[in-house]
Amino acid sequence: MKRKSLLLMLVVITLGGCRLGMLLQPDPRPLVEAKYKIAKGKKLAVLIDDYMSPVNNPELKSVLAKKIADGLVEGGAVRAGSVVSIESVNQIPKDSPDGKKISIQHIGSQVQADYVLYVNIIDFKIQGDPENPLIQPTARAYIKVIDVSTGERLWPIDVTGEPVEAQGRMDTETLSDNPDTSKWTDTLTDLLSVEVVQLFFDHRSGK
Repeated sequence: MKRKSLLLMLVVITLGGCRLGMLLQPDPRPLVEAKYKIAKGKKLAVLIDDYMSPVNNPELKSVLAKKIADGLVEGGAVRAGSVVSIESVNQIPKDSPDGKKISIQHIGSQVQADYVLYVNIIDFKIQGDPENPLIQPTARAYIKVIDVSTGERLWPIDVTGEPVEAQGRMDTETLSDNPDTSKWTDTLTDLLSVEVVQLFFDHRSGK
């Protein structure tokens, strides 16, 4: 009986040691440094725009903004509670009565933000290649960080913004096979939000 107990203890110790060794092993994936780090203690508003390629889906833009805000907090780019609620940003008019776009600075000041993370969607398609009928979600956007107090672009240097692209795997279905695109829209929103938030904190490649 004692011999069996001793063997069992040895097995447990060995397995425990193996698990500990696995936990202590360095992550082999290369570290990707943040392209821009948001100053700590600043209040941030996430603003999604789509005037260049309208997605005609206010809910989608709200979901994307929420995922970006949550991802920034989870990645440690900003502190919990320092992001303006998406509902507050949505309540601010984006166009003036004469049809002109209201400035990012003005929208940021209305929600009392220090910075605005501006996401300009330029492409959001479920069928990425118009000549290929198979579904392949594809999205592109330009990202900027704007200082609300001055209206200046803090990042990037390029006035257009930092380009990001997200692309899902090609599916075996076509839109004619399944006109309900909600599944792929959700997937594409997830992919695009990850590409955006990882600009702002160090992370492992492929994560």
